[in-house]
Amino acid sequence: MSSRHIRLLIALFGMIALSGAACGGNSPVATPPTTQPGPAAKVTPSPATATIIVGATQQFTAAVADANGNALTSASVTWTATPASVATVSSSGMATAVAAGTATITATSGSVSGSATLTVTPPPVASVTVAPAAPSIKVGATQQFTASALDAKGNPIAGASFTWASSATSVATINSSGLATGVAAGTTNIIATSGGVSSPADVLTVVQPSAITGTAAIGAPLAAATVTCTDAKGATATASTAADGTFSINSTGMTPPFLLSVQPTAGATLYGVSADASLTTSINIDPLTDLITRGWYSAQGAAVGTVAAPTPVQVQVLSSFVQDTVQLWLNNNGVTASGFNLLSTPFAANGSGLDKVLDQATINPAQGTVAITDGTTTQNTQITFTPATNSISQTTTTTSGGVSTTSSTSTVVPSSAPQTTVLQALQAVGTAMTQVITAKGAQLASTDLTPFFTSTAMFEGLNQAQFAAELATLARGNAAAFTITALNSVSSNNLSANAHVIFQLGTAQLSTDMNFALSGTTWQITGDGRVAGLGLDSNFNVQQTGTVLQQQSSLDADVKAPPATVTAATLTGGGIFSATPFTAASQISESFQPTPGGSLAVLLDHFNLGATLTSLVPAGTPFTFNLTTSSGPVSYTLTSNANTTEGIQFTGITSSSLSALTLGGNNTFSWTLPKTFAVSQISFKSLAFNGDPSSPATTECRLEQQLSNIAATSGTIAVPATCANSPVVQVQIVLDVTGPHGEETEVSAIYH
Repeated sequence: MSSRHIRLLIALFGMIALSGAACGGNSPVATPPTTQPGPAAKVTPSPATATIIVGATQQFTAAVADANGNALTSASVTWTATPASVATVSSSGMATAVAAGTATITATSGSVSGSATLTVTPPPVASVTVAPAAPSIKVGATQQFTASALDAKGNPIAGASFTWASSATSVATINSSGLATGVAAGTTNIIATSGGVSSPADVLTVVQPSAITGTAAIGAPLAAATVTCTDAKGATATASTAADGTFSINSTGMTPPFLLSVQPTAGATLYGVSADASLTTSINIDPLTDLITRGWYSAQGAAVGTVAAPTPVQVQVLSSFVQDTVQLWLNNNGVTASGFNLLSTPFAANGSGLDKVLDQATINPAQGTVAITDGTTTQNTQITFTPATNSISQTTTTTSGGVSTTSSTSTVVPSSAPQTTVLQALQAVGTAMTQVITAKGAQLASTDLTPFFTSTAMFEGLNQAQFAAELATLARGNAAAFTITALNSVSSNNLSANAHVIFQLGTAQLSTDMNFALSGTTWQITGDGRVAGLGLDSNFNVQQTGTVLQQQSSLDADVKAPPATVTAATLTGGGIFSATPFTAASQISESFQPTPGGSLAVLLDHFNLGATLTSLVPAGTPFTFNLTTSSGPVSYTLTSNANTTEGIQFTGITSSSLSALTLGGNNTFSWTLPKTFAVSQISFKSLAFNGDPSSPATTECRLEQQLSNIAATSGTIAVPATCANSPVVQVQIVLDVTGPHGEETEVSAIYH
């Protein structure tokens, strides 16, 4: 049989077998072999990547398969997260975000692992805070700020980054790490921003470091010199002067008042002291501050530095005392008294102003001498200290050409606690009164001032109400100031005192000695306690009648008293008067305004006495006024003021006729000023008489103004046409110039 036939038979039998099976035959069927699952060959976490915010969760699952790709659904899986600082994962594959960053989530079955990537982002920033709150630093110092970013739930957002900003970089700058640096005094807002959200402004205050600045000079600047500062507790600090003599000492942490010293290349150590109680202050060191400082110690009989430096209130009087002594030279070099303090007002050692005065001065503290000259005018002063009475006195003579001026003054230098307390109290009374004057302004009334006076106060014959009315009239609507320039005396029980005071009331200045008394716990002004106003003027008088000048030194005294208070008066003193009677003169009518628009007329009896002198009366010569009053005899002693032989005069006057004046209107005059003493006050008056000025029946109508400009050489004043309802028949235009020590020169132009 051929092979072809064999293949056919085989095929035929196959078909029969298949047919039998299909017809339910019992022939056996072939079964495929069984396959068992293999070990895990692949683990696939899902999702492969995910991103969530800190604090959120993400469920991961894992598919496990064998090498044939068969899923092993019952295979166990373990989970891990790396690093755990970014995320953690539970045994069920639940991942929790811990911090911003990237974590690998790994699923492991058997020895096979698979991983997914989980990115953790910070939550949205809801708010930003900055610390510390409202700090303060000094210029040049730094302040580290920190910021916190918070989510909506108030939880801190770890890893948040910030940008920093300062609203005023001229005050402080801040770098990328939040470190601020003070640039200049002021305030600035510090703001931190994260995720587009900014913090509220945190105010940084930058202050100037406490420092004592000043100039050390002896006319020329003291360059490269060491300045030593000693504070109230004995702590010291030093600094070196610059080429121009200026210096700056860091006083942070020190305790005022301060005593400063500098050693010139040649000569004795120079000193300066605090004029205020501030840590940041100005203190000069020069021969004049040295005189003040040594003077305070010398008045106690102590060497400089052996006791603590004087407090500002203790040195105030002595500073004014020395400044008055040299004020002529300060004026001559453009330095006015107002607002100037020898101890503390900054100056440049450049040969002008105060420095020019230092160039012109020769000061010997050991001998107490001060000599100043500009080659034409020369001033010589002798200063004496008396430790037994804690006092200082000076005698000054100034000459220029053939004229001279001499003055003599003294003051108590407060060094003990009681004296200092009294001085502070007296200054406080005056300061409080000037504050009331300023506050009331144009509505000031005399009743606003009476609380500062005792009910029995009397000043120049005026009672409490009249004196308050006079002050209110002068002060209303004006700036006011009160200064004690000398503490004349303090009672042994510290319950009363006498001081030389200056009331500056607008353009008017009241410079006088005033009594004070302690009533309970309150100090009040008692005035001068005299039943009459007493005047004692040693002056140089020039009378102008047209173009004719009459010059003379004179000693003039007068008494002004309420009507019928004084019936007679005599004067004794100076080898000039010996119970010499005063002559009754014309009454003086003065009008005050106790309230705005109100009127208070005060009529005063007037007595005068004068003597033409061939030689000057020494300053400080006592004169006794003996008054016969309606209540009995009283006596008062006054000392003569400084004296001068220097006259002044009006310029441009050619006629003494009344027709040369504008009666009932304003008149302008020009004049010269003295050269031998400092001008502290200019009084410009028109005296109009309705009869003979020497007759008691005549009334004088007086208009007076105090010039605010002490360098003024011209002014305008009104002259009335009638006085006491009668025509004016004679007029005197009087210019009275006084100095800080009572120096006085006067010129009067007479018209009739």
